Amino acid sequence: MLEFDQIDLINFAVYGNEKDPEWDSIRNFVSSNPTAREKMEDLKKSLLLATETQKQMIKEENYSGSEANLVKSTTSKSSRANLKNGTKKSWWRRLTGD
Repeated sequence: MLEFDQIDLINFAVYGNEKDPEWDSIRNFVSSNPTAREKMEDLKKSLLLATETQKQMIKEENYSGSEANLVKSTTSKSSRANLKNGTKKSWWRRLTGD
C-alpha cells in the first residue's frame, strides 16, 4: 500500500471528493489507516474553522465598507448644503486663497 504524507492529506481534504477515481488510492489509505483517519478529521475541522473565519472577515470588511460609504454620503450632503448657501468656493479661489 502506498504511503501518503501530510501534504497529500491536505490536498485530499481540500480538493478531493468521494466520487473521483483519481483519489481512490488516498481514500483507501485513509480508510485503512487509523492515524491517517484522525489526521483527516483534524484537517477537516481546521479547514472548516478557517473557512468560517474567512467568511467572518469578509462580513466585517463589507460592514466597514458600508460605514465608509455612509460617511462619504454624509460628507457629500454637507457639501451640497454649502453649495446651496453660497459658501462654497470655486476650485480656483481655493487654489489662490481668495
